[in-house]
Amino acid sequence: SARALEVMMEPGDCLYIPPYWWHRIETLSPQHASPTAPEPPTASTQCSLALSVVSPSAEEARLASAYWTPLPFSQTSLKAKPSALVQVRSIAVQSFLVHLLSRLGRSPRSFAQTLRLSRFAALFPESGLSTLRRTSAGASGAESSGADCFAQDAVASEKVRKGLPQKAIATAAKQIAALIDVQELSGTGILDVWLGDYAEELIIWAAGGSVDAVPDFLRECLVVDELPEAALEFFDDPGGGMVPGPETLLVDPKDHAGVFS
Repeated sequence: SARALEVMMEPGDCLYIPPYWWHRIETLSPQHASPTAPEPPTASTQCSLALSVVSPSAEEARLASAYWTPLPFSQTSLKAKPSALVQVRSIAVQSFLVHLLSRLGRSPRSFAQTLRLSRFAALFPESGLSTLRRTSAGASGAESSGADCFAQDAVASEKVRKGLPQKAIATAAKQIAALIDVQELSGTGILDVWLGDYAEELIIWAAGGSVDAVPDFLRECLVVDELPEAALEFFDDPGGGMVPGPETLLVDPKDHAGVFS
């Protein structure tokens, strides 16, 4: 539903682009130069110069505060051995994103589908060789990379999940949701772009820097709808602090569909 706007810039013009708007710049060849140019282009006048100035915005400042909010994902906090770091990180990010998206009134399932189709479907098609290889490895019982949150190994997934700092993860999600769930960001599309960037960066970090792991994560780890309000309230006390919630809120959604649906 997005509509592109095309603008022809002439010497001396200035164009303001609002925060988080996608844009593309093209320098036209001499034969397509502006008809109002003072004289026809020659070999010595075929050079153009444009200056871009990036200015801060209120939207950027608010989202930056959320971006730099510390997350309880250090190796010490997650109690992860180096050999299992990717697996533990991936499930911690899964739990965090489910809580964050739920507090923003978004379905993790719909969010993951939209992000995967808009950013990764062309790079990693379902019929592509890399996707088929990963699917075949999972179906054959091969060792999981962890990027799919142990979708084929419920026992391993449950073991990792029980060791997570559940209270800290829920607290971080609540703090970040409060920073970005504001009127000036609603209905602009900015928050959706930022959430996609934020989730993508977290997933790549969890997978040890592998961009290839993002489609697997989106396909397997966020196959849940948003947590119901009653479930989120388990983590909130009347004073705004956090109290430990039931373990079922952070376990495999495939085994506890009632809590996640």
